[in-house]
Amino acid sequence: MQQAQKNIELSSLELTKINIKQRLASSYYNFQRIKEKERLYSQLDNLFTDFTAIANRRYEIGETNYLDKITAASKQQQIRLNYEEAKKNSENAYNQLKAIIQSNDSLTIARQPFLKVMVLPLEIENSTSINYYQK
Repeated sequence: MQQAQKNIELSSLELTKINIKQRLASSYYNFQRIKEKERLYSQLDNLFTDFTAIANRRYEIGETNYLDKITAASKQQQIRLNYEEAKKNSENAYNQLKAIIQSNDSLTIARQPFLKVMVLPLEIENSTSINYYQK
């Protein structure tokens, strides 16, 4: 009886480890994705800031109409709002990752290029979950 209880506890521990690893990996990839989105919006914000300045200058010298000027300013403002939202999302993803790791220290996470994630075939016979429920 004690051996069966011990096996159940070991299986439960393995399931918990797997669950934590999956949450950590998911949170890490989510952080990388959101951080890349933030970087892209930062670049767009810089480009549209320059574009708006050029549109204002062209309006001042009479090369374009007022509609073009305000359209450029509107687009620049929209991009800036998206960038601010991406920064907040990035901070939230960082805090979520830090909560999983449970570290009081700050984390430095290197930027990684996106790679295709390989999908591995599911081996039901050796599944920790199935072994746990069978025990």
